[in-house]
Amino acid sequence: MKTAFASTLALGLLTSLVTAAPAHHNNKKQHSFCWHRTDTVFVFGDSYSSLMGNGGTIDHTWNNFSSNAQIYDNPIIENKTKSGGLDWNQYLTGCHEGLPQKCDPQLWNFAYSGAVIDNDAIDNHEPDSVSFVEQIDRWINKLNPTLKWDPASSLGIFFIGLNDVYYTAPMKNLTADLYDEIQDTYFDKMHEMYKHNLRSFMFFNVPSWTRTPYGLENPDIPNDKWASIYNHKLVERVTKFQKSHHDAHVLYFDTRTHMDYYLDHYDRYGFETITTYCPNNTAADIHTNYADYGCLPMEKYFWFDAYHPTSPVHKLLATDIKETLQRESRC
Repeated sequence: MKTAFASTLALGLLTSLVTAAPAHHNNKKQHSFCWHRTDTVFVFGDSYSSLMGNGGTIDHTWNNFSSNAQIYDNPIIENKTKSGGLDWNQYLTGCHEGLPQKCDPQLWNFAYSGAVIDNDAIDNHEPDSVSFVEQIDRWINKLNPTLKWDPASSLGIFFIGLNDVYYTAPMKNLTADLYDEIQDTYFDKMHEMYKHNLRSFMFFNVPSWTRTPYGLENPDIPNDKWASIYNHKLVERVTKFQKSHHDAHVLYFDTRTHMDYYLDHYDRYGFETITTYCPNNTAADIHTNYADYGCLPMEKYFWFDAYHPTSPVHKLLATDIKETLQRESRC
């Protein structure tokens, strides 16, 4: 089922960003993005995007990029995500399992569960966590020198900030200056990727924690306020980035609007609850014997746990992401 209302809102904002740079200042020909010709996708982020593989840290990431052998002989493991099933980037690319280089498009996932943008700016209480900054460095130093990829048919997707809001929203002395600081760092890394020839960028904003089971149990934490501030500052940075990189193709996906739409119309998508989750969600037989655990069928839940949406929600996101990519293609 299409989410026309949400897609329309996202399109309006996305179009304003894509067309933000005046044509008469454009000294370089803008890269022409075409989703149908995209053969390589790079994904960066946190647990809303992370996949699993034997070469990565268990329950956190697909690959630690410690050697070429580890990079290129490390299949994606199906259904090992924080959604309990496939994630949005697997649905989007069709790369559900196996070696990334064998998929079409190839899916190179750097996302790390628990990641914040910069560990030096925000303490996520996980000393071994690989920040967004470090993920970009891995791309630059580990994958980019060895992978043959074409800027004309490659796309970078960036979905980060959820944990930055999670760890900072409860702070009594928090100001928006911190979000300026981390997003300046964010887009410094985007410029580095541009210098290494990436020309198609897709930025996701963040949903609010307010409507998760965690948020419902902690209504006094101003998650909604700080998610809105974070997203506003992201729009500012994305617009500025497009203006200063005229030959790049820059896309913006309004994750928050889409997620809110799914929640507001949850019954249309077959969900029966948007406030609870099955506490025994990782039981080996949960999909067949869910009633024995006092649970609904897993596909009836919007939330897999207190923080993460289920795989059917990721499938909805992937559908709307793909529609955005197809709509913005210039094939």
